[in-house]
Amino acid sequence: MKKFFTFLFIAALGAGGFAYYFYQQKTEKTTTDKSIAVFTSKDLLTEFNANEAGANKKYGDQTITLEGTVFNTTVSDNNILIELEGNDALESVICNFDITSLPIEKIPKIGESIKIKGKFIAFTIEPLMETKTISMVQCLII
Repeated sequence: MKKFFTFLFIAALGAGGFAYYFYQQKTEKTTTDKSIAVFTSKDLLTEFNANEAGANKKYGDQTITLEGTVFNTTVSDNNILIELEGNDALESVICNFDITSLPIEKIPKIGESIKIKGKFIAFTIEPLMETKTISMVQCLII
């Protein structure tokens, strides 16, 4: 029993150290990578609707550039979310900006056409409402 608690203590200490290490790492606020592709937000959503697995494999954790129309904006304490229109009201692309990389006065207005570069992280389908969302991080307006 003593060996079990010793092992448990060492495992917890290791997990805590691992979590602390990743918490202390600096992350990029905006991507500096070159885009592998340029799309409209609607075209990218169409590609995911046609072949989700293939598109996830192709664009997973890659930097892409999107052109689209601003559908919604949300400002919080540490980030700004800009939502681009999809093919219908149930589709959108959400781009996450660090609050320090996009001044409040430069947030685009709803209905404005913009070009955004960022890292693709996920395509999700919410089962109840059937909303489809592409999420991007480390975004910047170009």
